[in-house]
Amino acid sequence: MRITSHVCSSSSRRRLAARTALALVGLSALATAEAVPVTLNTSSLTAGTDAILSINLFDGDLLANNTARISHLQTDGTDVVTTCDFGIGCNDLPPFELDDALGLGELLVGLKLGSFISFDLSFTGAFNNVTDAVSDLVVVSLLDSTSFSLFDTNLDALNAPVPFENALAVASLADGRVLGAAGITTVPEPASLLLLASGAALLGRGRKVSSTQSPAHLARQA
Repeated sequence: MRITSHVCSSSSRRRLAARTALALVGLSALATAEAVPVTLNTSSLTAGTDAILSINLFDGDLLANNTARISHLQTDGTDVVTTCDFGIGCNDLPPFELDDALGLGELLVGLKLGSFISFDLSFTGAFNNVTDAVSDLVVVSLLDSTSFSLFDTNLDALNAPVPFENALAVASLADGRVLGAAGITTVPEPASLLLLASGAALLGRGRKVSSTQSPAHLARQA
């Protein structure tokens, strides 16, 4: 199964149809059996635009019990830099693995955009069924160099126990569902958005471990 997103250029003001945006995909509860290929088509954005691919694993069930893996990360963009925050929440070599031991595992991929970004996403499906527990989530976003979303999507949950905004894809680890944005539109005023990207508003910044790699290196498996 492949999830594909086509991102609007900054000159566009129309909403993309669902057929050209991220699809809604249903997976089994044990989602580790098959990785979900994710492709972001950024060809309508200006080549060389500074961007950050943000992939976060948020703990919702109050227990360190899940991991997510990002493998086969590829792009035809340039100046690719991967950054892992919160120490044990992420490793800094491919395939990248996130965990929720500290409440958040975060991978940031900084680059100058080309025409696409793609990767495979897999995750475990544990759930701690206690009072006030909600599913752990993997949230995928594409940000500009100031960490504001590059566009609006319909994947918002600002008042949820695990809040997110303008996501491209959200994976619910408890039931294995992966939701893709059904509509994408340009962000006219980035300053007007509520910044929830990269988990900074939730947990603050942790220790960073950075590595600079070429796109070809990123595609290699450890």
